[in-house]
Amino acid sequence: MMGKKSMPRIGKLLAVAILLGAAAKADEFQIGVYCLNPNARTEQHIKDIRDCHVDFVLGINYDDVKTLDLFAKYGLKAMVEGVFPGWWGGHKKTNGKMAEIISAEVIDKGVAAMKAAGTDTHPAVSMVSIGDEPSALDFPYYHTLIAKIARSLPRQLPHVNLHPCYPPVEADFGYIGASNYYAYVASYMANVPLDYLSYDNYLYSFPRAEGMACLLRNFKIVSDACRKTGRRFWFVPQVNTHKREVVITEQKLRYQANLAMAFGAETLVWACWTKGWWEMNVLDTNGVKTVQYDRLKKVNAEIKAIAPRFMAFRTVDTRLVGFESHPDWLAHSDSVSVPALDGGFFRQLKAEDGDALVVGIMTDRSGTSPRKALYVVAAEDAWDDAPKSRTVSFETFGTVSAFDADGPVPLTRTDKADRYSFAVKSNHAVLVVWEK
Repeated sequence: MMGKKSMPRIGKLLAVAILLGAAAKADEFQIGVYCLNPNARTEQHIKDIRDCHVDFVLGINYDDVKTLDLFAKYGLKAMVEGVFPGWWGGHKKTNGKMAEIISAEVIDKGVAAMKAAGTDTHPAVSMVSIGDEPSALDFPYYHTLIAKIARSLPRQLPHVNLHPCYPPVEADFGYIGASNYYAYVASYMANVPLDYLSYDNYLYSFPRAEGMACLLRNFKIVSDACRKTGRRFWFVPQVNTHKREVVITEQKLRYQANLAMAFGAETLVWACWTKGWWEMNVLDTNGVKTVQYDRLKKVNAEIKAIAPRFMAFRTVDTRLVGFESHPDWLAHSDSVSVPALDGGFFRQLKAEDGDALVVGIMTDRSGTSPRKALYVVAAEDAWDDAPKSRTVSFETFGTVSAFDADGPVPLTRTDKADRYSFAVKSNHAVLVVWEK
């Protein structure tokens, strides 16, 4: 999956152990959430998490055996904290000094504590936190740290989440430890022996044009790098809001999820379930469901419904179609748009109204079938201003079918023999499958 140049200091067997640990459910689309405060850990709370189609939770202390037992009962997994000292790469005075602060002795002590609690073999514990938004200056030490975890905690996958490419962050070397975001991601790929890359990017916390351009740029940089190196793409979208007056509607949840999937994301981790940062989380500060619970449950159910078909393929490219009508979204996005997509098996794909589509170009994941697919997202209504139904048409030959979260989607043949069309609603997605 990763070439030797990507892993300069790790043994082959150790590398395989790490990759196998990460890829245990590589054929399943995974959904996680951040933060579960202590007042939201009753059995009913845990059941509610699972009923929301969530697979794992980030933010449980390693020695909270009672909660972990409930997780195991309901089939949830946990990323545990407290084994290693908290590490956030936003502290510029300590960036690049991780090896000095978290020594081998500190790591050994944390591992011993986890083993003493018996959670190193607990069935619910699948990941161990090793930091958030680190600087590239510390990526070489992450190699050493992850190798040590692989030896000491072979059942757990190390978890780290990277900085987004927000312009103020990217421009500050003190934060990212690299000259630009491309170099930041390249350094991760060259030094960190994990088979995924995870980062967060919160579209609805910025002015529209700035937020969209940054979102598209981040998707492009990370998805391109993941495809080149065989990594899986994890994305952290927002279910909460930076400002209470900004409402994260069901449509906004759906938009974030479907765009990420069009760029190849195979894991989503929603922020936040209970208050970790910001407002209007899925549960309030008393552990009571907010309106976000049912919204997230609906969107997660849609993801899980399309996931088996989606995961039968992998994305090899992503194209923007019809974004010429939104030039401010393209500015500074490092992306280009075409009026219609020509992709060999599918030609002249476009929305009949000429508006924005994001299209993931996919190939059969098994490598044994000639099947191809497109993940077509109606991408014009990011802010849930004026949702509508649109018609998308394309040309192809052979056998073709289409699906969304509700099942098969009718394909209509136009007056041209090899041209088909289908309907798609704003922010929804349709998977179009070509077979020989």
